[in-house]
Amino acid sequence: MAQAVAAPAITVKNPGALMTWFIVIALVSVFAVLGLVGYGTFYLYKYLTVSDAQNASVGIGRALLERERELFVANVNGTPQIQIDAANFPVLDERMRKYLIPFNMFKIKVFGADKKIVYSTDKSILNMVDDKNAKLARTLAKGEVIPAIALKGSVKDLGGAERFNVDVVETYLPIRDENNFIIGAFEVYTDVSAYRKGMVPVLALTLTVAFAVMVLIVVGLFIPMRKGVFQLLDIQESLERFGAVRGGAKA
Repeated sequence: MAQAVAAPAITVKNPGALMTWFIVIALVSVFAVLGLVGYGTFYLYKYLTVSDAQNASVGIGRALLERERELFVANVNGTPQIQIDAANFPVLDERMRKYLIPFNMFKIKVFGADKKIVYSTDKSILNMVDDKNAKLARTLAKGEVIPAIALKGSVKDLGGAERFNVDVVETYLPIRDENNFIIGAFEVYTDVSAYRKGMVPVLALTLTVAFAVMVLIVVGLFIPMRKGVFQLLDIQESLERFGAVRGGAKA
């Protein structure tokens, strides 16, 4: 008949060390959680900022197209194309600037289907072909709305003033004709620098709440653990005294 195998005895040489390990692990855990919460909050805030800028750009782009369609779109041999008559450019430019300034927009580009810049509030890039722009190519080919946030060292606003260290969301959106065919694209630059200022109190409040929760959890675990460690120390001390008494009796 097989003999039962006895489970190995669990011994605690230094119960007090559990307290030290608990404190070390608790501190590491608190800092790890705060780091993850901070990163998550930052990423979420950034995502919402870009998403809001994208939605605003889409709405403004559609409104501009409907409002200025007769100046943007021309029928060429029965085919709608993005085309602006030179005689209409000053009027269109004035309207665009007045319309865009209240929406914190720095610049707008209008591309034809051939990636040529037909209109821009930056006149220095008119008639250039942006054929190496992958985002523009995707928008023209697939109709995707593509936002991207970037930090610009310096930009000129629509009033001509130069600003430095500006966060900008660049949004590409397709221009469609009445039959839903893509005939061009907008590239809209929206100023979102204010999100950095707004992020500071949000991040501070989130980390404060997370820290308070972690402290409550750690304290809630520490108190019963401390009580248990002291009980182990008392038991260990009693066993040591008992062992000493038995050793003395045998001697």
